[in-house]
Amino acid sequence: MIRFSERVAGLLRGPLGRRRILPHLRFNDANEFANLDRIWYKSMGMNADPSTGKSDRPLEFIGSSRDDLSEFPPEVKFVTGHALRQIQRGKNHPDAKVMKGNLRDLIEIAVDDDSGDRTYRTTCTTKIGEIVYVLHAFQKKSTLGISTPKRELDLIERRLKTARRHYEENYGKKKR
Repeated sequence: MIRFSERVAGLLRGPLGRRRILPHLRFNDANEFANLDRIWYKSMGMNADPSTGKSDRPLEFIGSSRDDLSEFPPEVKFVTGHALRQIQRGKNHPDAKVMKGNLRDLIEIAVDDDSGDRTYRTTCTTKIGEIVYVLHAFQKKSTLGISTPKRELDLIERRLKTARRHYEENYGKKKR
């Protein structure tokens, strides 16, 4: 995976070194990223993709996923937030991959922290109506390879069922 500092440089600078995302923000140290998740959408000043004019899909958090995500390190929140925004717009992000097996309707965003020692994962789905449901956010702690631990997969499956119920109750439609 690309280190955070390289990724931010790519996100913030476009062709010829021009700033293209959050051009008015200046970050002097990592602590200034702490409130980025709170100002991300406000600073963009829009809820639609400027290239297409299409509105972003709504974003819903299931269970403790919002609180869990807010506990991530600032640099991980920055990249995860950008990936979620891309998913809301129906675009791909390099850190977002489709899961395998019976959870193949889910997208997993895997981001390493700045030291490269810890991996943080966020799972979401776009297959329930036109809503992006964030199901789970966690730090991967297993040292047995890259697979997601069984307890985390079980929690993701339970939250996927909760998201489907939420959609049926609040939007009156079944899964497409």
